[in-house]
Amino acid sequence: LGVAGCTALLVTGFGLRDSIGDLAQTQFDEITKFDLYIALDSSYEESVYYNPIVMDPILNRFLNDPKVTGYVEGFSETGYVMANGRRVETTVMVPIKSEDLAKVVTLRDRRSGKGIAFSDSSVVLTEKMAANLGLRPGDVFTLENGDGEVGEFVLSQIAEYYAGSYAYMGKNEYAQVFGEEPSCNVLMARTSIVGSKEQDDTLTALLSSDAVLGAQFISQIRESLDTVLNSIGLIVIVLIVSSGALAAIVLYNLININIAERKRELATLKVLGFHGDEVAAYIFREITILTVIGIILGFGLGLLLHGFVIRTVETPDFMFGREVSPTSMALSGAFTLAYSFIVQLAMAPRLRNIKMAESMKVVE
Repeated sequence: LGVAGCTALLVTGFGLRDSIGDLAQTQFDEITKFDLYIALDSSYEESVYYNPIVMDPILNRFLNDPKVTGYVEGFSETGYVMANGRRVETTVMVPIKSEDLAKVVTLRDRRSGKGIAFSDSSVVLTEKMAANLGLRPGDVFTLENGDGEVGEFVLSQIAEYYAGSYAYMGKNEYAQVFGEEPSCNVLMARTSIVGSKEQDDTLTALLSSDAVLGAQFISQIRESLDTVLNSIGLIVIVLIVSSGALAAIVLYNLININIAERKRELATLKVLGFHGDEVAAYIFREITILTVIGIILGFGLGLLLHGFVIRTVETPDFMFGREVSPTSMALSGAFTLAYSFIVQLAMAPRLRNIKMAESMKVVE
């Protein structure tokens, strides 16, 4: 059980690294594919979508800059999703052209990795929010939009998403429920603008436009997230050291007790002609078998502990990864075996120092 606990701690530590360490890369490289979010003044909504020629000159100049490789127009508002007696705040996102959403956001199922087809009638919730509300595809939920209007929707799919709670809706579905077709109030742009100075200059220029209410580069959000996530390395180190201490204490005491209680038996083996290595193997073989059994049990316990820790530290709008990689499992087993081997090396002199005369000290 002690060895199983050691392995479980290691699986949890390395699993946290898997779940959190690559989170920013998965979210901002694979799922979120745009790097600049621009919120527009509502009075410019129709002119931006229906007649780009009359767009604000500053915004027009920016969108035609060679460093802007493309942008998608959308409607966004803050709303509340309600189901099963629970209420979660969310960001409602409606692409003006549904087929364009894939250019800036990858909607996919986390378990299978298969992409989610998005159309004008789609209703997709992010995974953490759906889990909090107890929703599955086909379930009905209630949405309160930014104007306080309430409508019911049928959930089409659940999408992998880690940073934030989003409800992606097709334009026709949103318009059918609320009776008004959404108009563009946000732009999601893909650019080649890098470096904090160039990004700050771009934001300063954009915010000087009367058409722009706000703008933010996704890389700035990512940097803040990376700073928090980098601290996971220290947690992994603490768990490795703690598990090593646990294994050392358990195995040391186990071997120590084993030798103390079987000293006469071991001395007798020496009298019978067994070499020192053979006598040591007599004890250490048992310890190794117990260690292997403990590692196998520890894998199961570690997966359970990892899942518990991940779900405990998550926030309502922030989800961590759920998977523990095979490499992490292998490392956990290897570290545990290494701890066992080190303890055995430390205890080997104790066995070599057993005197053959001990076999004569019979205690009945």
